[in-house]
Amino acid sequence: MNTNWQDVARATLEGSESGAMTFAETLRMLAEAGVEGYAVDFRRSTRTYYTPEGEAVELGTERTPARVAEPFDAAVIKAALREAQAQSPGYTYRGFCAKVAGAGCAGYLVSLIGRRVLYYGRTGETHTEYFPGSRPASSTATVRSVTKTVRLDCDPQAAFEFLADLGNWPRWAVVNVKATSRSADPDWWDMVTPRGAARLRMRSDARYGILDHDFVDAQASWTVPARVIANGSGAEFMITFFQPPAFTDAFFDQQIELVDVELAKLKELLKVA
Repeated sequence: MNTNWQDVARATLEGSESGAMTFAETLRMLAEAGVEGYAVDFRRSTRTYYTPEGEAVELGTERTPARVAEPFDAAVIKAALREAQAQSPGYTYRGFCAKVAGAGCAGYLVSLIGRRVLYYGRTGETHTEYFPGSRPASSTATVRSVTKTVRLDCDPQAAFEFLADLGNWPRWAVVNVKATSRSADPDWWDMVTPRGAARLRMRSDARYGILDHDFVDAQASWTVPARVIANGSGAEFMITFFQPPAFTDAFFDQQIELVDVELAKLKELLKVA
C-alpha cells in the first residue's frame, strides 16, 4: 500500500476538476496508490476514496453546477459519457457533471477492481458503464464494423514488409499517427497521436499476409484485423475497424472517413515507379 494514497486521491480530484488529467490517468494513479474505488455525491459535493483495508477519505468537490433532477434519463447520461470518452471539442468535467446531474444522476461509484462505474439516480435507477475492454462477454453480441480496402501497385511481399514495420506508420497513417518509437516492452511501440500518447502492437504473420494490430490509448482500446493479399502482379490491403464502446456513431463515422486519406497516402508511397 502506498502510504501517500490520500495525497494521490487529492491530486487526482484536483486534476479532474482542472482538466489537467483524463479519467484514465486518474485511474492509473489511484490503482498504483492502492485505492480500490471512490464515490462521487453530487448532492453533497463530496468524493470519497476507499482502500481494500477499509480506510477512507472524504474530500470536498466543486459544487455541482446543476440541480440533480428527479427523472433519471439514461440516454442523456450515456451521451454525456460518450462525449467524455471521446474528449469531444469543448468537453470539461464541470460540464459533464452539469449534464448528468440535469439528467437525474445523483452520483456515481467507480470500482477499480470491478472495472466499471455505476451511475445512480434519486429514485434508484442505475446505469453501469464498463471500462474499455471489460464488458462481460456475450455469445451473440456483435458491434458495428467497417472494412476498407486499397489496391497497391507493388509486390505483395513489399507491401507486407512496409506495413509490418511500425516505424513506417507515420509516413502513411498521417491523420492518426504522428510518431512511433520502440518501447521497453519488445512487443509494444509507443505512439504519438493527435489525442496524446498511445501504444501499438503488431501481430503479423508473413505466411498469410496477416497484419493484425492492437491499439491502446486513454480513451479506448481495440484490435484491428488487417491483411495483404496478392492481386495479379500487385497487392490488396484490407483493414477492418470495430466501433469501440467509447465512440459515438458520429465520431466513429468521422474517423472512418479519415482512413481514406491514409490509404490514399499508402497507395502513393508504394506505387511502383
